[in-house]
Amino acid sequence: MTAHPAESAATPPAPSRGLVALEIALRWGSVISLPALAIGFLTLPWPLAERSFVFAAVFVLSALHDAIGMRARPLPLPALDRAARAADAAVWGAVPLMGVAVAAGAWMAPALGSVELAAAMLIFGVASGTTAISASHELIHRRTRWERMAGTALAILACYPHFPVVHLLVHHPLVGTDRDPGTAKRNETLPAFLLRAAPLSWHGAWQAERRQLARRGLGAWSLRNRVLRNTAALVALIAAAGLAWGPSASLFIVGQGAAGMLLALIVDYTQHYGLVRAEIAPGRLEPVQAAHAWTSNHYSNRLTFNLGLHAAHHLEPARPGIALDDPPGSPRTPLGYPGLVLLALVPPLWFRVMNRRGTAAR
Repeated sequence: MTAHPAESAATPPAPSRGLVALEIALRWGSVISLPALAIGFLTLPWPLAERSFVFAAVFVLSALHDAIGMRARPLPLPALDRAARAADAAVWGAVPLMGVAVAAGAWMAPALGSVELAAAMLIFGVASGTTAISASHELIHRRTRWERMAGTALAILACYPHFPVVHLLVHHPLVGTDRDPGTAKRNETLPAFLLRAAPLSWHGAWQAERRQLARRGLGAWSLRNRVLRNTAALVALIAAAGLAWGPSASLFIVGQGAAGMLLALIVDYTQHYGLVRAEIAPGRLEPVQAAHAWTSNHYSNRLTFNLGLHAAHHLEPARPGIALDDPPGSPRTPLGYPGLVLLALVPPLWFRVMNRRGTAAR
């Protein structure tokens, strides 16, 4: 008698307790690593060149490690329950961790020379653009008000006050179109994308919030406008740092945020590059499919709470990152986000690698 397919399919073995514990440790270690490295940059008694080299080497080694490290694959039940609790704690842990790191950087900024201050802003910006924005991304998709507020606070800390609005109200509905600031066109260079996406992101957030308020009978300049409120909170944060520790502290807050937002936009460039959603009727787009986002299933996903499983995220935006799967039909990147960021900085090489993969995935 022929076995039923469901009966003949092999059930994957449950991971051991040791493997689950290792995965949890790797995720917590990844969350802590960048803020800790940033603080270490300011506190280690080494020459500036040596400290900068160590940080740059860690970034490059992270890109290389993606090729050999443990993939950040979702864990099956029942291991998922315990891992999910630990991953959720890591997301929440990023809130005070980044707050302390940025405050420490602002406090130490007045004692830094101009070159060291610029290096500190860049290095703390990597932590903001990775840890703060990734945790913010997780939290703004949550259901409770407190979770979304925490996600918004992280976005403000990273000087990306309109991120919650543009991500939820523009990027997700319009992904794969010219109106989405997070979708790069095929053969569009990274500099061209950044010059287009940065203002489009602000404009898209403002227009989306204006429409939301209009449905409630409120004007765009209402106190309920989240873009205005979040921007005002950012200005207050910058002013408070300046009053507490001087102009260099304010400059540090702005500089690390600008670097962080730049990194976030570069990652955006890699997530949907060259992927297009068809307009099936005037003003009506085809449903979002796995083919509309690149999947980057590598070790460095632990740095971004599984953000690299991006196709799965767009199919189920409310699902926590730890529970995302790896759906078929999504084009695959050859590297994790650290490697993709480096690859995007060399447009001819980027086009050669990614255009071929994008064409093959069609």
